[in-house]
Amino acid sequence: HRCKYCLKPLPTRDAVARHISHSPSCLKDLETEYRPRQTSTSWWKHQRGASESNDVDPFLAQDDAAFTPDECSIGAENQSRRPPTCDDRPRAKRARVEDMGDSKDMGTDRWAEPFPGKAGIAEGKGKTDFEAWKEVLEWGECGAWAPFKDDDEWELAQWLVENVGKNKIDEYLKLNITQRRTEPSFHNSYSFFKAIDELPTGPQWTCEIITVKGNRQEGDGMPIKEELKLWRRNPVECVAELLGNPAFQENIAYAPERVFSDRDGCRRIYDEMWTGD
Repeated sequence: HRCKYCLKPLPTRDAVARHISHSPSCLKDLETEYRPRQTSTSWWKHQRGASESNDVDPFLAQDDAAFTPDECSIGAENQSRRPPTCDDRPRAKRARVEDMGDSKDMGTDRWAEPFPGKAGIAEGKGKTDFEAWKEVLEWGECGAWAPFKDDDEWELAQWLVENVGKNKIDEYLKLNITQRRTEPSFHNSYSFFKAIDELPTGPQWTCEIITVKGNRQEGDGMPIKEELKLWRRNPVECVAELLGNPAFQENIAYAPERVFSDRDGCRRIYDEMWTGD
């Protein structure tokens, strides 16, 4: 495996992806080649719910599921852009259409008809990957803020990731005041990003090369073909990650519902997964 931009040899595809995401020059070449108008998304902001993007670069998305140890009840802090759903007060089994009010995102009114059965009711309580990892950190020798030594260093790491480039991180860590007073557990950008790579990640990305046929023909009359890169993740693992991440606990619907743009229920809206048939 080799980086196509700087030709650096690397052991795995994942290593190539991490290399590109941490190399400003290679990342710039990638964005120029595939997504010239794309805006990057900080994985720190994504995992804290501070910003959401529908166009996340797969090389950066490896760290999307990183978390802070005290996020078990942060649902109220997250601002969701999806239209509001029905409240969760007890309902009669009779189906009814409920006024959902105005939706700024949709530009129209929304009325929801809840599912008439018992869909979405919990049958028991299990332990999510988030909770299991949190227990390992709290009961282990490395501490709750691992791979960093405390909450102050975690905050410093967050600031560096969000605001400072790789080369400037090296310069900052070499300052005498940083080494003698701050004394971080990482001494250069390599050890810093190595610590970040130890954070839990979401479902892994897989790259496939697919061949597509165009609507133009070559000289021999055959359609022009092109090889494209398809980056994908296992959808079942993605759903498990969403359901197990406490950052989204207030923004996920566990039961289906029909949504309409009119009070009479004539114009159906299909947007979120739970609004389908």
